Amino acid sequence: MSETDLRFNLLVSWLNQYFGEEVILVLICGDASFRRYFRLTINNVDYIVADSPIELVPVAPFIAVADAYQQAGLLVPKIIHVCHEHGFVLQTDVGQTQLLSVITPTNVSDYYQQALDLLVPISKATTISNVTGQQSLLPEYDSAFVERALAIFTQWLIGEHLQYAMTAAETTMLASCFQLLVDNVIQQPKVG
Repeated sequence: MSETDLRFNLLVSWLNQYFGEEVILVLICGDASFRRYFRLTINNVDYIVADSPIELVPVAPFIAVADAYQQAGLLVPKIIHVCHEHGFVLQTDVGQTQLLSVITPTNVSDYYQQALDLLVPISKATTISNVTGQQSLLPEYDSAFVERALAIFTQWLIGEHLQYAMTAAETTMLASCFQLLVDNVIQQPKVG
């Protein structure tokens, strides 16, 4: 990261203060959003830090869902420390091994069955708590949710990452494809 990366400098300062020593962050793969992730090791313990610009990707829903999944018995990173002002989240590191790196033709069915088995406890995580402890339902995975996710794809991947300006024809084609995806989601069975 460059010294002109104000968010990175704020993040390092926040972590230095929390740990009481200088930290060294290593950028790791992020997700398809404006959030980015770093790994750090302090006293032989690995941590993950999320940097989530709150005006683009608020951290409160991320923390609430992590808590709901943990209460449902799912393995998720434990939230250790949060900076709500800047959108920094320090959490445990659940490992560096990615599923793609261990899948082979002989074990792919077993891994996918394990993933499918996780859908049961995930489906039971239906409520979240806000910072005051008030309970609310997790947002539905409905057409509006899918449309928001697809808009992130367009904005983040096409606009930010690829820096590509789509033509009117491409925009129309993408909108048509997105509508097919939204329609498919609406037709899927729901649990509740």
